[in-house]
Amino acid sequence: MSNDDTIKAIQQRMQEVRRELSEDLVTSARDIKDWRSYVRANPWLCFAAAAAVGYYLAPKGSAIVRISEFDLRRLAKEGLAAAPVPVHQRTGSRLARTLWSNLAGLAMRGALTYVSHRLANTKIPNEEPARF
Repeated sequence: MSNDDTIKAIQQRMQEVRRELSEDLVTSARDIKDWRSYVRANPWLCFAAAAAVGYYLAPKGSAIVRISEFDLRRLAKEGLAAAPVPVHQRTGSRLARTLWSNLAGLAMRGALTYVSHRLANTKIPNEEPARF
């Protein structure tokens, strides 16, 4: 093999390597831009990151300050607050009230459905069928 043949072979190989590198670079650049490739590669990590970002971006509720009746009466004596007004306390648990409300809604919906079906299927006497 002569010196010219060796130089041509090296130059040809360098062109092939450049072509392969340019294709790889284009592909990797496309993958870097595409967020879907990250999700496909690491779905659980992306889900955890999205949940963490959502948790930190979600608005926080305002702090609830509860003052005991004793402290409220003391503040009222000092003239710093109004006298406490007795509040009617609801009896029963919140769960029981919620269940009762849901059951009442279901019963009402069932009754309305029954009545509407009965009205739709009621035939009016002495009515002639329509002829087209």
